[in-house]
Amino acid sequence: NGETSQTEEQVQYTCSMHPFIIRDEPGQCPICGMDLTPMRPGTAQVTAPTERRIKHWLSPMDPLYIRDEPGQDYMGHDLVPVYEDDVATGQVRIDPVTVQNMGLRTAPVEQRDLKRTIRTVGLVEYEEPRQFVVNSKIDGWVERLYVNETGQVVKNGQPLLDIYSPELVAAQQEYLLALRNRDRLATSSFPEIAAGGDRLLEASLTRLKYWDISDRQIAELTKTGEVQKSLTLYSPYSGVVTQKSVSEGMRIMSGTDLLQISDLSRVWVLADIFEFELPWVRPGLTATVELPFVAGPGREGRIVYLYPSVVGGKRTTNARIEISNPDQELTPGMSCDV
Repeated sequence: NGETSQTEEQVQYTCSMHPFIIRDEPGQCPICGMDLTPMRPGTAQVTAPTERRIKHWLSPMDPLYIRDEPGQDYMGHDLVPVYEDDVATGQVRIDPVTVQNMGLRTAPVEQRDLKRTIRTVGLVEYEEPRQFVVNSKIDGWVERLYVNETGQVVKNGQPLLDIYSPELVAAQQEYLLALRNRDRLATSSFPEIAAGGDRLLEASLTRLKYWDISDRQIAELTKTGEVQKSLTLYSPYSGVVTQKSVSEGMRIMSGTDLLQISDLSRVWVLADIFEFELPWVRPGLTATVELPFVAGPGREGRIVYLYPSVVGGKRTTNARIEISNPDQELTPGMSCDV
């Protein structure tokens, strides 16, 4: 029996959270208060403490708190000894139980691209600088409306409506009188009189142009010398009619919005970006816009602006993406994947 007791290893106890705490008898960890657990055979400390040399004393909660003699750290914890044979120079040894509890994983070093892909939803909107309003600069009545449907495609220079205005009729008459007066005074022997006729004609011409009378109509008026009851307003833009506020026979006032035309050759996509994703998003990044009902690759665009406000309910901000839309497949109000 005596020989058996000498060969048996002495059972020691340690803390599963603080493996450097080793005791010869059961009890509780002085740091976290957990019950000490017996160490497996082969891991017990068999060398007498007197035979191991203490390198320094360490705080169990702060590895940077090192002293040459025992005591307590600034938090009141007892310093624990660190033996010279515990840790080699430049190494940190962690007990396997602690490694398992920490969920620590190791892997060989390899080279990879650091990138992150964000998937979100977006809403197609009109490109605001490509929205135009057509209005009248003079009072009158709409004699004929050439563009009479919302959604109708119009081209630059296309006739929109014929407008009758007594002021336009008077302006045409003044122009014709100024034209005849200029021709009559051109033969005057006094240069000042001839120049006065030119200035009067120029003023009448400018007045017609300020009322959006086209050069073609003015040339026709000059050629025929006949006053037109109504004159045509032409579209200065190309696009789609997105709002119509005029009807045939309607009396309009100067400054009244008649039609709204939007160019859909380019559109905006407003993508929702959550707050925690903002550090990954900035203007200049490439974005891909995909339509759920269209197969194949999506359309490439570029982030041009991040809105400075966050929507309260969704806690998202909008990233504005410019997308080329020559086939007008992207329609404002349509949802898409970004």
